[in-house]
Amino acid sequence: MNATEAITAQIKLIDLDCSIGRLGPGDLKKFNAELKSIMFRVVGLHSFNTVVNDTNVAKDDAYNQTQKLDRFQALQQKMTERELQHGHDLDSLVPILASSSLDLRNASESAIIGVMEWTQEFNSRRWANLFHPSSEEQIKQRHEKLATELKRLETALEEFRTIQRIKLIKPYERFFDPVTRKLIRDSEIFASR
Repeated sequence: MNATEAITAQIKLIDLDCSIGRLGPGDLKKFNAELKSIMFRVVGLHSFNTVVNDTNVAKDDAYNQTQKLDRFQALQQKMTERELQHGHDLDSLVPILASSSLDLRNASESAIIGVMEWTQEFNSRRWANLFHPSSEEQIKQRHEKLATELKRLETALEEFRTIQRIKLIKPYERFFDPVTRKLIRDSEIFASR
């Protein structure tokens, strides 16, 4: 996040750059927009992790405290107990999410690293391309490498959407009628935040 904010501050003056090369100020502004988008997603994931950790700390504190609970805290504690009883608490669900999204996360990381390498290579050869331009084979290899990463990412995303995502609802299967696939209206078995 700090690095993205630093880049944003530097890009404000990028229009003054008169470099000659393959990546210019406009390209860097486009990359910065994508970096901001990725940064917001990372912040969201970090916030989710913080919520899970804070919930665990609150659980530990709740067991250690003997003070009287107000209505909201009593309801929260009842829901937590039900979640633990039925196996759909955050500590049970986060490992399922982690295992089902592992291939997708690995493919995303690999694609980002591939794009970073591609960007660094072009940026480092901005002036060198004026005197020693890249050969057609080098250009084709770089393109094939990016195309392979993109294909791997698309395959992982499709597998997650069609196969792995079903694992996320496994803990909740018994709350639905297997024939009609509608929610069973039983307040004793269903509790969720």
